Amino acid sequence: MKQNCYHTLNFLLILALLTSAYGFHDLPHMLILGISKQVLIEKDPEIIQIAEKYFDQFEEPHKKGQVQFEEHSIWSDDIKPLYQSSVKYWDTWHYIDQIYNPSNYPINTNNQKESSSNAQVAFDQIKETFKNKNLKGKVTVMKHIFLKHLVHLVGDIHQPLHAVSFFSQKFQNGDLGGNKQMIQLSDSRKNNLHFYFDSGAFYYTFKDRIHRPFNETFIDYFETEVERLIKLYPREELKINDEDVQFDQWVAESYRISIDQIYSQIELTESQKVNKITDENHRKNQELSQKQIVKAGYRLANILADFLKDEKGIHTFDKETLQPLKKDKNKVDQQDRSLFAFILALVLFAICLFGCYKNSKNQLKMKQNGDNSSRSSRHQELQNQSDNF
Repeated sequence: MKQNCYHTLNFLLILALLTSAYGFHDLPHMLILGISKQVLIEKDPEIIQIAEKYFDQFEEPHKKGQVQFEEHSIWSDDIKPLYQSSVKYWDTWHYIDQIYNPSNYPINTNNQKESSSNAQVAFDQIKETFKNKNLKGKVTVMKHIFLKHLVHLVGDIHQPLHAVSFFSQKFQNGDLGGNKQMIQLSDSRKNNLHFYFDSGAFYYTFKDRIHRPFNETFIDYFETEVERLIKLYPREELKINDEDVQFDQWVAESYRISIDQIYSQIELTESQKVNKITDENHRKNQELSQKQIVKAGYRLANILADFLKDEKGIHTFDKETLQPLKKDKNKVDQQDRSLFAFILALVLFAICLFGCYKNSKNQLKMKQNGDNSSRSSRHQELQNQSDNF
């Protein structure tokens, strides 16, 4: 209940156009890690086991043992309402404001100092930590925190508006990756441009984000959606190979997509209050968002394999963990409970049948004994009468 309240608060804050930069919504982030997991299950399942070992050291703000693997991708957002200003330093890790100034508006450089903390800086620090040979095989608190940031950060930077800020007379300090620009669809739905793309162009609605903890219905939907996206955009079609691990190139790609495919479809006039998104562009935006989710998933798999490869063979796992199950543990546990209940029901049914059989046999025996006793009494009575005669 408390968790749902946190997400509702985040939703209202964004609607109020506060400038906190949130990346993809909960569901797209989980899909990215889900796609990454699926790829690694097929190619190198030990990487997933190592990642899970780090993830499971602490599960705050969740209860230990109740977090699905994919939910670790939204830890960076989950902790914001819990710790508030204490974790504000990490807010800048979700984006990198590269200037887009098509009208050559004179920008006040005093207000636009290069940030010492952004998505690229964060990635470099995380990479340095996991490549540190002195920490090889050591499950530390810092590596735990950084890995959770990493699986979120890769998703954020593939939401194109996390790599740009549009400047003009109207947006003299930038539009904060579209947070200050309102859009409207033909069905009258409105929101800011950034939120629109965070939700996959409204493909993944707010309703889809609140199925936590995972229930059986959501798990079935989630697994189906992961399979659909992988089938829709295979690695070969997206030209993503195992060496695609250059974060700075992903940043540059998102910046270019923002300019060529997002800002190009809206009216960037000074008087425009609401930008109208056509039905055709809306469809293209949903396709673009889904393609970016799949790209992020494939590339995250590459990064995890690269950062954790030196720890293979170091950690020990029990036999159950060594099985690369495609289904989530929550779903498997539920199936195990169902199987146990079914077996228990069969045992109870067998006991009942055996009881009924014994009861029927006893009653038959008693009846037979009664009949024999009755016949013996009748025989004795007839014998007595014969003796009297």
